[in-house]
Amino acid sequence: LIVNGGTFEVGSASGGVIVKGNTTIASGATLDGNQATLQNEGNMVNNGSVLSSETTTANSRINFIGTTIPQTLSGTGSFTGRVSSLGVSNPAGLTIYTPVLVQRVNLFTGLITGSSNITIGTGLALPGVVQIGAVANTTPGGNFDGLPTLNLGTGTYTILYSGETTPRITGFEIPSTRSINTLILDNTNGLTIAGGTIEVLNGLTLTNGIVTSTLANHIIHGSATASGTLTGGSASSYINGPIVRTISDANAATNYILYPVGKAGVYAPISLAPTTTSASKFRAEAFDT
Repeated sequence: LIVNGGTFEVGSASGGVIVKGNTTIASGATLDGNQATLQNEGNMVNNGSVLSSETTTANSRINFIGTTIPQTLSGTGSFTGRVSSLGVSNPAGLTIYTPVLVQRVNLFTGLITGSSNITIGTGLALPGVVQIGAVANTTPGGNFDGLPTLNLGTGTYTILYSGETTPRITGFEIPSTRSINTLILDNTNGLTIAGGTIEVLNGLTLTNGIVTSTLANHIIHGSATASGTLTGGSASSYINGPIVRTISDANAATNYILYPVGKAGVYAPISLAPTTTSASKFRAEAFDT
């Protein structure tokens, strides 16, 4: 696909374009993702402009698909507007040499080299998302080689750990602040917390997989002033190690707060009902001896 001038619109409502070779946007030309998917099976050179004329939906996607040959995104142009998502599904990886502006990154499989060129968010009140793996994935999930930039404004940041064939260890998807809004685990091979504590301010969803944590590396669920929302917790998805949860101000002794913990393959949840006069953090861990 070569865009020599004017604007090439991938799609206005649905569908998309599959490019079997390389995609090139010439200087002065524009690629508009609008509300469709551009699937690149080669490299992409942007010497012009990439944007999405829709600014609120999640339908404009640029995906890099491959098997054994590494792919590149390069050029002297820029993303003059954000696209909904950038996806990589290539075990050989994707190298990014030029700034990219997106709302979501899907690390289905493969390493993104040059992750520092990615900015997630435009500073507006829109959700930023990183997904690692995919439902029914038959490969390991993808990775960043470094921290992307977050420009969330008043928006939120969610990390979804989806299906992959190997256990996942937290990495550069966690920002330097170690604070995110929502964490979702749906990977039967589990998740190990590494690099320090992770503050999950709002939603913690445990669907599939065990979270392995330690005193130095665990989840703090809730903010300094408010509790978070827990969804799930079961024999197939629990915390193997400590977890800290915020219990809100004025909690009654009859209001039990669930700690979805277990040990050594056994789900052993703990519920606490402290009487509080201010928001307070409580840590719980199950033991098998």
